[in-house]
Amino acid sequence: MPKWAVDDDVMWTALRRVALDGRVELLPKKLHSPVIPADLTMEERQLLCLARAVLRGCPVVVLDELERGVGGSVGTSAFIVVAWLDRRRHSRK
Repeated sequence: MPKWAVDDDVMWTALRRVALDGRVELLPKKLHSPVIPADLTMEERQLLCLARAVLRGCPVVVLDELERGVGGSVGTSAFIVVAWLDRRRHSRK
């Protein structure tokens, strides 16, 4: 098991934070489905990267031209995640 492996509950929490939980719920094997980049939209790939940051507890996430690649509600979700990560970073000090 990789050192960064997490429980399913933790994974679902990260997916909810970036608004991908509904998409994963539609997959045949849910969390155990393979990730095939060609089957994901650009927005979903970007959100998957944000979910990884949430799981790893990264203190900084840099987003370049956020509005260009994502839609309005997804962009809002991304800003919420960045704010949440920033609060976590400050609470660790």
